[in-house]
This record gives sequence, structure tokens and C-alpha cells, in this order.
Amino acid sequence: MKPRSIRLRLLLLAVMGVLLALAIAGAGLVTLFGRHVERRAAQELDNTIAVLAGNIAFSANGDLGIAREPSDPAYRTPLSGRYWQVAQPGEPPAARSVSLWDAALDVALRPVEPGRSTTARSVAPDGQPLLLRETTVIVDDGGRDRQVRIAVAIATAELDDLKRGFALDLLPALAVFGLVILAGAWLQVQAGLAPLAGVRGGLRRIRSGEAPLLPDGAPVEIAPLVAEINGLLGERARETEKARNRAADLAHGMKTPLTALAGDAERLRARGQADLADSVAATAAAMRRVIERELARARIRPDSSAGTPVRPVAEAIVRTLRLTPSGEALRFEIDVPADLRTAADDHDIHDLLGNLMENAARAASATVRLAATRQGAALLVEVSDDGEGADPATMQRLIARGARLDERGGAGLGLAIVSEILSAYGSELEFSQAPQAGLCVRFRLPAAGPGVSGP
Repeated sequence: MKPRSIRLRLLLLAVMGVLLALAIAGAGLVTLFGRHVERRAAQELDNTIAVLAGNIAFSANGDLGIAREPSDPAYRTPLSGRYWQVAQPGEPPAARSVSLWDAALDVALRPVEPGRSTTARSVAPDGQPLLLRETTVIVDDGGRDRQVRIAVAIATAELDDLKRGFALDLLPALAVFGLVILAGAWLQVQAGLAPLAGVRGGLRRIRSGEAPLLPDGAPVEIAPLVAEINGLLGERARETEKARNRAADLAHGMKTPLTALAGDAERLRARGQADLADSVAATAAAMRRVIERELARARIRPDSSAGTPVRPVAEAIVRTLRLTPSGEALRFEIDVPADLRTAADDHDIHDLLGNLMENAARAASATVRLAATRQGAALLVEVSDDGEGADPATMQRLIARGARLDERGGAGLGLAIVSEILSAYGSELEFSQAPQAGLCVRFRLPAAGPGVSGP
């Protein structure tokens, strides 16, 4: 299963690439070091050959010997891993190191050209693999040139120990180097994905209403994505505006027929047909409620950047309610900071507070209270009264389509419009008992200002 995170996917690819690169680099370095060790060992063996060649001597009866053996004590320790022997071509060794005891090096049968050294693999008397160097020298024996074949060997186990030690010393360095590369890869991934975080921030600002479109200047790789998103946002805005206009046109087109129906109802009532007049008036009222509800929904702009101040709206609604029969004798308390603003549309906040405070004024005995506070990126708004309150069944009926806190006359939509508007902002109504024994209605709206990420 592929990881769904781009960052994780890139980091996994970076880890696999770094591990593969380090493995190849480590193997290559160990191989190169091994070749270097073998070349260095070959040089040491050549030095021993030179010492042996300089000490070749023939006795009076023509026997081959060595006047002075190499000083390395390993050649005088049996089976030490370092060996030498001197022989004439085609004959058994005439002289050999003590380390060989009574055995001989297994040299190649083919002749070695004088003055040229060759490298070969051989086996020690104890079965250990050897690195063997051979050469043929020409020695003057009383006016007669004689060929002498010199072979020197070293156990490869000694060289393998050096290679193994180098590999063990290399591992920590490769691990640190790999961690540094991975840290660089992580920084590279972070820097590479930073523009996507900018796009996310731009979308957050669009959602909260701080900007209509994503800003220009995106990197070339994501510029097409930004252009497509901006095109989609523009198309959505145009379609939304068309829908609002069609809803408004429909509502305005229905006003005249509804007015005519109301006039017909009055004429029927004047003729004494009160039942028919009431039926026509109720039908016209129901149609008007539907139209008003759709107009309210068409006005909802959850992406508005208006930044509406809450207190002036509340004060304007209170001035209107004091002119009504139910509100002229009430006391209105507004506990809202003057600088408190919401990202909701101006019409939406008017409809929300207007409907809730109107219902509270109908139910209140003496006081209606409005309070609003900011909680992070949201505003908590509470409308309460000191009336008789409502039981749970009534609270459920409050949010039903078209229901109101009281049913005494009028054609208001009550909390149905409030619920429609709040749903567009991702919020809902909450009911509880007010401190003064009445009903408290609570809801949340997106706050306006810096650091707001939307509803």
C-alpha cells in the first residue's frame, strides 16, 4: 500500500536512495582499500625479494644458498604466514625460510621472465591461502650466468584482517554521513512542500472570507493547480450569484400575486365569506413564509469578508424591538465588546440576532440579555430571557421548520431561518436554562480578524 502522504513518500524514497548509495559507496571503498592493501603487501614482498636477490651465493661446488636471510622474525617462526624460498628453475628449493619448515611453496610451473615480478595465489603448508610474488634473477657464478627463481608469500588472512578493520571503522562514518544526508533530504522536502502550505493557508483565508482567490506568484510546478482552483472559485462565485439573483427574482415575482391573494381574501371577508377568506389568507401566508425563507438562504454568505461588528447590530435590533408592543416594557442588556467582529455576512447576523431577540422579547417577563465573547477563532453568542422557559419537547419543536417560540399570530419563520443560516457556517443552536430561569439560546459564528481560519 502506497503512503498517502507526499512528505512521507519523498522521505521513504530519500531513505532508500541514501541506503543504496551508502551500501555501494561502502562496498566500493572496502574494495579499493583491499586493492591498496594488496599493492602495499606486494611492495613489501618485492623488498624481501630484493634482499634475497642481493644475498644469493654459490658455494665452491656450485650449490645455491643465501648469505644473509631477511631480518623479519616472522620468516623464522614456523607457519607464521610469511614465507620465502630460492631455487633454480626446474629444481627443488635450495634455500627456504624456517617458517616453511620442510615444505615448499606451490609455485607456478610456467617460467617467470628474468627481471619481471608476477603475483599469484598459492596455499601455505597449513592450508592457508597466500599472496605470492615471484621473480627470476640472473646471478654471475664465476663468469657463468645462472638463473635463480625467488618466491615470497604472505597469508591473505593478515590482509583480510586489515580490510575487515577498515570496514568496521568505515561503518560509523557512513552512518553519520547518512544521517547528515537524510537531514538535508528532510530539509529539502520541507522546502519543496512549503508552497503547498502556502496554498493551504490561502484556502483557509478564502474560507474565512479574508481573500476571494489564491494569490499569484506560486512556483511553476503548482501554478497550474492554483490557476485551476482560482478558476473553480470564480465559477462557483458566478454560479452562486446567479442562483441568488434567480431566487430574488422569483421572490419579487411572487410578491404581486401574493398581494393580489391578500386583496381577494379581504374582499371575500367583506362579502361575509370569512372561512374562505381565512383559507386564502393562510395559503398566501404560507407561500410568503417559503419565499422569505428562500430569500434568507440566498443571502447567506459564509465566505463573506465583511467583518461585521456585533454590538451596533444588536443595538439597532433593540431600538426596533422597543417600538413593538412586546418589547416596549422590557429591559435589554447588551454585553458585547465594542471591537468584537464576526466574519459572517451583515444580513446574516441581522437575521440571527433579530429572530432570536424577537422570540426572547415575546417570552420574557422583564429582561432580555444578549452576550457575546470571542473563543479562539469563533464567537460565542447567547440570547436569554427571564420568562417561563421551555421543556425539552418544546426545545425540539423550536428548530422544526417554521416553528416559533410562541404561536400567537404573525407569519414569522422564527428559529427555522436561524437554523438555516447557522448550518451554512457549520454551527447549530444549543438550548439551556438561563440563569434568570428563562430560556438561553447559544450558537457560534466565525470571528473576524488576524489568525482566523474560518468557521
